[in-house]
Amino acid sequence: MDKYNSGIFGEIQMPESFVELMEIPSQLSKIKGKNIMLWRGQGDISWPIDSGAYRRLVNSGQEQNELYLSSYEKGMLTSARHKGYGTNEGLPISDMELLAKLQHHGAATRLVDFSKSMLVALWFCLNSNIDKTGLITGVHTYSLGGLNYEGYLEKEIIKVL
Repeated sequence: MDKYNSGIFGEIQMPESFVELMEIPSQLSKIKGKNIMLWRGQGDISWPIDSGAYRRLVNSGQEQNELYLSSYEKGMLTSARHKGYGTNEGLPISDMELLAKLQHHGAATRLVDFSKSMLVALWFCLNSNIDKTGLITGVHTYSLGGLNYEGYLEKEIIKVL
C-alpha cells in the first residue's frame, strides 16, 4: 500500500480501493491488542483534528486557554439547562451527557466525534467535502473501556482520495 506524507499527520497509509481500505482493520485485529478502535472521517486532510469549540475560539481571536474554553462551555451548559435541555425522559442528565446532546445537534463543544464503525467514518470522509482529499483516523483505545494500559494511545491514519 502506498504511503502519503501529510504535513499535519506525518506518513499515512493510502489505500487505492475499497477492498484495500477494508483490509486495514482486519490486519490490525491480528496484532495483539489492536482490535478495539474508534474511527473519525473528515473531508479535508488539511484540517487538524480540533473540536468545534476550539476552532470557534481560534476564529474569534480570543486567547487560546483553558479558562476561556471552560467559561464558554459553562455558559453553553447554563443556557441549555435554562432552555430545558438538561433532562432526558424527565430525569436530569450530567454535564457530559448534555454536551454530547448539544454536540449531536450541532453545537460547538470541545467533544470530537468518533464512531465504532469505519464505514460511518468513511461516509463522513466522502460526504463532508467532496472536492478535497479526505482522511480517516483510527484510534486504538487501549486506555478506554476499562483496559489498563495507562496513557497508551496510538493512531492509524488513512488518506482517502
